[in-house]
Amino acid sequence: MDLYNGIDIAMKTFVAFNLEAGKLKLDNQASSIQTYLDSLPPGAIIAIESTGGYGALLAEMAVRAGFTVYMLRPDKVKKHREAGPNRSKTDDIDAKVIRDYVVTFAKDLHPHQPLPALEAKIRRLSRTRDKIVQKMSDLRKALRSLGDSKKDVDATLAPLLARIKRIEKQLAELIEQTGDGKILYSIPSIKLIATAAVLPAIRTMRFKSKHALVSFFGMDLTADESGEKVGRRRMSKQGDNKARKALYIAAVSASHSKAFGPYYKMLREQKRLTTTQALNVLARKLLHIIYGVYYSQTPFKAPT
Repeated sequence: MDLYNGIDIAMKTFVAFNLEAGKLKLDNQASSIQTYLDSLPPGAIIAIESTGGYGALLAEMAVRAGFTVYMLRPDKVKKHREAGPNRSKTDDIDAKVIRDYVVTFAKDLHPHQPLPALEAKIRRLSRTRDKIVQKMSDLRKALRSLGDSKKDVDATLAPLLARIKRIEKQLAELIEQTGDGKILYSIPSIKLIATAAVLPAIRTMRFKSKHALVSFFGMDLTADESGEKVGRRRMSKQGDNKARKALYIAAVSASHSKAFGPYYKMLREQKRLTTTQALNVLARKLLHIIYGVYYSQTPFKAPT
C-alpha cells in the first residue's frame, strides 16, 4: 500500500497524487478536503508544497485527522524536479514530484504542526503588515516616477498607513496577552516587529540550542568546499525569510545602540566585514540573545 501522497495546491483547487490511487483533483475547500482525507488509509503521509498559504487549511485538517503532514519549500521541490528526467511543470507533474520528494527525504524533514490560535494570529498579522509595507514602498516609487509630489503620495497612501498602524496595535495587544513581550523588549532594538516575527516559533517549539534557533530561521552558515577549494561561508536562508528581514532591520538599529554599537564597529574595522556581513552577524547575535533571555526568562543586561 502506498502511504505517500503528493499535493500541488492552488487558491481554488488542489491535485493529489498517489501511486495506487493516481491523480485526483478537488476544490480547495473544507468539504472537498474532508472527502479526500476520508479516502486515505490510516498512517498516510501527506506532502504539500507551501505556496502562498493556500495549503494551510488542508494541512490543519490533515494533522487534526491524525495524518503526518510535511510542508515543502517550493525552491526545494523545483530543484528536485529539475534534477529529474522530466523538467516540465504542470499540476499533475508537480504532485508526482512532491510525492517523490517526500519519499526521498522524509527522514530529514520535520512534520508540520499548525500553530495555536494566538500564535497563528500573530504570524498572520505580522506577515500581512510586511506585505502592505512592501506594496506601499512599490506604490511610492511608482507614483513618484509619475511626478507626484511627496505630499500627494503621502495623501494617496494615508489609508494604507492607517491600516498598518491598526495592525501594529493588534500585534501589540496580542503580544501583551502572551506575557513574553516584556522579556524580549529588554533587548535593545528588539521591539514590536522583530518580536512578532520570532515569537510564534519560540512559543510553540522547544529549540535545543541557540544554534538550532538560528538554523530554523535560515541564518546558519553553510560551507562551500570541494577538494582544495574553500569558498566563502554563506547564510543558508532555508528558513523564515520574513523573520530574517525583521532581525536584519533590528540589527541596523542595534548597530547604533550603546549595547551593540562597539560590537558592530569591531566587526567592521577589525574583522573587515562589509556592512551587510556585519549586520547579518549582529542579527545572529540578537537571535542568540533572544534564545537566552526567553528560555531563562531573565531580562537582558548589557555587558559592562
